[in-house]
Amino acid sequence: MPQTGCRNLFRVKCTVERQLRFVWQTAQLTHFGHMPGTPTNTMTKQRQIAVWTGLWGFWGVVSRNNHPTLLLNGLATGLLLVAYAAAIYVNWRVLVPRYWRPGRFPTYWASLLLVMNALTVLDVVAIKEVYDVLWGPDPDRFGFWVNYGLEFAGMSLHLLAAAGLVWLLRRRRRGLNA
Repeated sequence: MPQTGCRNLFRVKCTVERQLRFVWQTAQLTHFGHMPGTPTNTMTKQRQIAVWTGLWGFWGVVSRNNHPTLLLNGLATGLLLVAYAAAIYVNWRVLVPRYWRPGRFPTYWASLLLVMNALTVLDVVAIKEVYDVLWGPDPDRFGFWVNYGLEFAGMSLHLLAAAGLVWLLRRRRRGLNA
């Protein structure tokens, strides 16, 4: 049975806004790659938005049977992608420029795992809050640790895909400039 009320809907709105604000501030922190010492952009902002929108649509279709309503599916998928995007942008705009060099790799990996764990926990809690407000306690919920493991694995997959995409784009750009 769905819960209603301004207070509950306000909590969902605040949770979503906080995650979106975090991603935006992370992107602004480095001015989308224009900070000295960071790699230059390999994709325009419009292409990045198109990629994330396409991923939201893809994962929304794939996960449509895992959520009781289309709204919950869209919100949960959106929250997941916000966390994935935050991890990718923090990695490429903050961690790689600071720590990806000989002698600093342990610091890089520790920092990346810390960021991934924090974002995954925040995301699991945010999705639980969305469910509790819009649907009520979900009897089919997998539980915190299963959801944590699935979302951490998904974040790892998206980080690896982003690394592969950056590698391909840089290799292509080097080939065009040769």
